[in-house]
Amino acid sequence: EDFVLGAVCCFAGSALSGLGSAITEMVLVRRQRPTLMFSAELSAMSALSLGVNLLLDLNGDGSRAQVEGLFVAWSPRTWVPVVTNSLGGLAVGAVTKYAGSVRKGFAITIGLVLSAVLRVVVAGKPLTLAVAVAMPLASAGILLHVSQPRKSAPVEKDKAT
Repeated sequence: EDFVLGAVCCFAGSALSGLGSAITEMVLVRRQRPTLMFSAELSAMSALSLGVNLLLDLNGDGSRAQVEGLFVAWSPRTWVPVVTNSLGGLAVGAVTKYAGSVRKGFAITIGLVLSAVLRVVVAGKPLTLAVAVAMPLASAGILLHVSQPRKSAPVEKDKAT
């Protein structure tokens, strides 16, 4: 039961991630939306979502914020992941706009492989079984994609001429 639930969640997460990348690429590339404006819109929607969560107290954060205050547990160090995540989001938007979501996926995969290699070389920690299985699978996926380029559809000539 846990395996099936995990597999379903993994599939749903992957599908939603792919859908999000496709929509982002469509908005940024095809509709030529400015990257900063699109990031600001995503940020506003996230803030709205968090606000609704707090107002409706969907997970207990709303009642906690009313009692203790919204930023009670924050320190100057709390801003580090907030700022780096924001800058990372801007970078991802720019990469998606100028390189496309498929190349962005390649970059993420190569980054994960590089992180795993550096973990072994620099930190001296062994690879986990999941990483040892995932690295060749991800590499094979990239190799298959690169070695089998998409064929362009034939261009139909105007029959009236």
